[in-house]
Amino acid sequence: MYLLVGVTSRFHSLIGVLNVISCFRQLRNFQACRGVRVDMRKRWGLVLPLCGLALFLLGTYGSFRFNREIFGNRPTRYFYWSSIRLDSDPLNKHQYPYFLPCKSGEEACVEPQTMLGIEPGVVSMLLRLAALPAFIVGAAIVRGLARFGLGEVTTFLISMPLLILAWFYLIGSLIDRWQYKMGSRPVASSQG
Repeated sequence: MYLLVGVTSRFHSLIGVLNVISCFRQLRNFQACRGVRVDMRKRWGLVLPLCGLALFLLGTYGSFRFNREIFGNRPTRYFYWSSIRLDSDPLNKHQYPYFLPCKSGEEACVEPQTMLGIEPGVVSMLLRLAALPAFIVGAAIVRGLARFGLGEVTTFLISMPLLILAWFYLIGSLIDRWQYKMGSRPVASSQG
């Protein structure tokens, strides 16, 4: 009796392992039916997001340098990312002494900052053209959250890298998929 129970439990264990293997095969076939293969290479799906993030970091570094050159260490309300003006206080909750209008008779006052005419650099223009949908969605997110009082600078610097990564991952995955499909097509032989 004990021998029969041991054989039966081993038999059920073997059936369980075979069922798991069968499930993995079905899962692989399911992914193949959707156009995704487990053995498919993901080169562009990894390279393009990293390149996009690097371009964003270069543009951000240049913007920080530009803002420091223009405004120095004075408190400022606006941050210029390339030629995009971002407001750190969209609901005017804080009064910056740098932005208060001049009182009559004072010589050393500073007028409120107006819009600066900034020419975007090559890196930021390349990034904006390549990731235009990400910048459109990012603008909607930044403006939408600014209505609730969240600073545009913070929202932009958090949301844009994520959106750029997602956009370039999508483009890279589409390129990888297209390359895989082009490589797996049978070559037609022309015999005359």
